[in-house]
Amino acid sequence: MRTSRSGLLVIELVIAVGIFSLCAAICIGLFVQADRVSRESDMLSRAVSAAQNVAEQYKAADGDLGRLAEACGALQAADGSLTLAFDAGWLQVDPADGAASYRLTVTPETAQGYQRASLTVRQAGSDEALYTLPLAAEGRP
Repeated sequence: MRTSRSGLLVIELVIAVGIFSLCAAICIGLFVQADRVSRESDMLSRAVSAAQNVAEQYKAADGDLGRLAEACGALQAADGSLTLAFDAGWLQVDPADGAASYRLTVTPETAQGYQRASLTVRQAGSDEALYTLPLAAEGRP
């Protein structure tokens, strides 16, 4: 009686295709995770850059939030805090507009002999801070 080797070949091919499919699924998962990490890193990098820019302007304005609001086009609230808004590409937009993806807030704090404030960058609709930076300037309180 002759034995057929074609059955063994089919089983080998099915096993090889299964192994390649498993490896492809693992690689796709890793690529998706790498893309997510890259986007989060880019978002954090841009948040830090925006925060440092406002911090330098705060220092140049000697801690005067009114001058800072004029310099960077921020919306000043009744409590003295400032809000800047950015779209998804980190371009500054009108804070009163509802189209902001990110919000940068400068909140004044009490201090003796110098101006202090807290700067926080958040994603719109989130309470979690992306980046927080304490500010201080030698201006008069």
